[in-house]
Amino acid sequence: MAKSRQAYLPVVVLVVGMLLAFSGVAWAATLSNSSDPVPQTNGRVNTIAVSGDTVYIGGSFTEVITQNGLAVARSRLAAINANTGKLKDWAPQVNRPVSALAVNGGRVYAGGVFTRAGGKRHNYVALIDAATGEVDHNTFDAGTDLPVRALAASGGFLYLGGEFGTVNGELRSRLARVDGITGELDSNWTPAADGPVRTLELSPDSVRLYAGGEFTTISGKTRQNLAALVASTGDLDTSWLRDYPGRPVYDVQASDPRVYVAGGGTGGEAAAFDASTGAPLWNLKGDGDFQAVAYLDGQVYFGGHFRVLDDGTRRKRLLAVAANTGALSEWNPKADRGVWALEEDALNTRTYAGGDFTKISGQPREGFAQFSVALP
Repeated sequence: MAKSRQAYLPVVVLVVGMLLAFSGVAWAATLSNSSDPVPQTNGRVNTIAVSGDTVYIGGSFTEVITQNGLAVARSRLAAINANTGKLKDWAPQVNRPVSALAVNGGRVYAGGVFTRAGGKRHNYVALIDAATGEVDHNTFDAGTDLPVRALAASGGFLYLGGEFGTVNGELRSRLARVDGITGELDSNWTPAADGPVRTLELSPDSVRLYAGGEFTTISGKTRQNLAALVASTGDLDTSWLRDYPGRPVYDVQASDPRVYVAGGGTGGEAAAFDASTGAPLWNLKGDGDFQAVAYLDGQVYFGGHFRVLDDGTRRKRLLAVAANTGALSEWNPKADRGVWALEEDALNTRTYAGGDFTKISGQPREGFAQFSVALP
């Protein structure tokens, strides 16, 4: 049931303001209000996925505040119309937080720390109809023994990463691949990580699967928290990056010709690598974790818990850099708390942010915000 909670909170938008040049393209970068509505949440947004005109969000929230100021019950999953900003009727229920989302055709996959979805037992992963929000209790039968923290979907398969040691009752060390419709475990796909996998990202051609997290080996070979697998076989791609520094990796964005990484540890790091070889290209360090990364039209957006960069420049939990050089932009929206997720929307030229923030640049924004790029 919906109840009144607060006045409607408008969208955060980048509109025509100070012009910045990146690779010969002029960009507008001023924070402003817009008549385009954006819902808010009463708890953290951990993950965002975009498909067509729908933005799916997952996290620990139990309510979404609509454009009319109504707090509508949503059990850690919700969907928003990207064109209107209206909350959709899509309302699957899970009993604990959602950590990862992946969309493939008419299917939405959710992973997290939940053990029930749609009122029935689903251990840490579930398949949901993208249109109706109905949880598949009949066909998809995958489950793990510990939380799923990362998902990727392509070509009829669902890739899982997390803390688990078994999938469907069979041994799998923090990485697995299952059939995207039935959930049947792929018995031939058997890479193993010796620590948690926090993020999975397929290359644009789906040939490589990048894995990031807090591990030191993949299938017995040394890889410090970042590795590339051959997506079809699960074999370690030994031609790609072998000496990444030992810092946790929380998010990876693959966009040829580069791969972008958000890393944590004692002082976080944003970094770019050559997509073909894994050679390091540029990096940027700060006083806190870089938690999330998204690429859109020549810029790379990072979110996290940082407040000051190594050169003394202040950026409060959000920043943007030129994709080819890593040069810091003037974009400076200032989140008051952590940014846990970023997702690009190329169709609508937007970037979405999720986290436990309550304000962006001093304006009320709870859990979810939208940044739109406008060309002058």
